[in-house]
Amino acid sequence: MKIFLFTISIILTCTNSIFSQVSINGKVINKENNKPVDLVTISIKHKSIGTYSNQDGEFTIDKVNIKDTLVIRHLSYKDRNIAISDIPSNGVILLQTNTNVIRSICVNAYKHKEYEIGFSKKRSHSNFGMNSLGNKIITLISNSNYKDYFIKEIVVFVKKESNSHYYLRTHLYENNNNKPGKEIFCKNNIHEINKSERKLYLNISEEYIRFPKEGIFVGIELLGQTLDRKNNKINNEIIKPWIKTSSIKSHSFIEMWHNRWFELSSRDLFKHMKKNNSAKEYYETPLIGLKLEK
Repeated sequence: MKIFLFTISIILTCTNSIFSQVSINGKVINKENNKPVDLVTISIKHKSIGTYSNQDGEFTIDKVNIKDTLVIRHLSYKDRNIAISDIPSNGVILLQTNTNVIRSICVNAYKHKEYEIGFSKKRSHSNFGMNSLGNKIITLISNSNYKDYFIKEIVVFVKKESNSHYYLRTHLYENNNNKPGKEIFCKNNIHEINKSERKLYLNISEEYIRFPKEGIFVGIELLGQTLDRKNNKINNEIIKPWIKTSSIKSHSFIEMWHNRWFELSSRDLFKHMKKNNSAKEYYETPLIGLKLEK
């Protein structure tokens, strides 16, 4: 099997502003074919600041400190961390493709067994609002007795609302001692949501991903209300999808613009907010599950 290595160029321009802040305007292009690359995540390290490149490969981040570090990520390419002060004078940053490969495996087309597992069938006690771009929320789905099954769909239990319209990116991570490990590559992981349903069925069956015996972390990332393809740019105005949650104890985490993962328990979240927490620990488990196929 041949692995082709590509590079993409990120052309950046920095405009000085007061108090050592800059505005970064960039354009992401594929160096091999000179085409723009969309939905690259560009964020500031250790800060909840970031954006996505649009369909023209363009992006802007305002009010960034000159001492900050730019984090550039796309699952198809290797990550790069670059200090803004170290950006080359020509403004070009090269990324090399990620060599993760999902092996396709033939599935019997005549006999199918399907099961929905995880938390998507549990009773909801509250809602969790994904209120900003760049937020990822994931939960561990354990594998008790589903040997040789493949993941057909990611199932998300949401609050039913009229006129819902937004985009989600699905994510799968290896289970590393009940913490999210290495991300598993999915080529078709962008999903447009325009139905007012209680359950979202996000199909990834074409990836032929085997459900691992150690379980898998499954989650979603909010991209925005629209990709605004008519004008070739992402509209940052968003709708808040509300994910149904339960107080069941689980291994669930949230991440903001590629900063560290925080467990969705009162203790970890209050520690992050630097507040004392004398209350009994509780959990907010997102009602996310899987539909398996054999």
